[in-house]
Amino acid sequence: MASETIKVNCKNFHIAFCTEADGQLQYEKPIHIAGLEKVSRTAKVADGGKYGDGVLRFSVNKKTSYELSVDHNLIPSEIRAKMEGVTISESGVEYGSSSDRPNPFACGWETEMEDGSSQFIWFLFGVAEPISVEVQQSEDKINFTSDSISMTMMEHNSLKRFYTFVDTSIDKNKAITAKQFFSKVQTGDVIQGEV
Repeated sequence: MASETIKVNCKNFHIAFCTEADGQLQYEKPIHIAGLEKVSRTAKVADGGKYGDGVLRFSVNKKTSYELSVDHNLIPSEIRAKMEGVTISESGVEYGSSSDRPNPFACGWETEMEDGSSQFIWFLFGVAEPISVEVQQSEDKINFTSDSISMTMMEHNSLKRFYTFVDTSIDKNKAITAKQFFSKVQTGDVIQGEV
């Protein structure tokens, strides 16, 4: 049985780039990116209704994607460039053009709970918009900047799911660790990876 507790922290942001071959996703090794500040997720929903005799008789809605908004201390340049699909030349110069296309990836993070348990999630397939950065001058106080990323996470045909989620406050999940969960992208009903 799950305990009564509250969420107190987000951390352990991971990204795993992926490619598609013969309709199946192939994931690269997950990369841990320290410095997660905030995550927001919102389900995008298509809805419709059927009317009769001037009143709503039937209403339905269906999830179509998830919109994630992530604030992070600093996304490393190589990872940001790969997410956005920009080019880094052999000499190390980055440039963007109208032909840039974002590379698909999976991303996940841990939410710590007040009772010591955690929630782990992998969103399995999506793309990011170019990262937003706001830099401001330090005056009386030291000001810090953050990278803000908007992502659209979709349901890939080969997986038939948007995400894989585990709550370790549930008895069946107590033995699952962050190391195990984030050692690979979890696409099934059994958590695999290093224990």
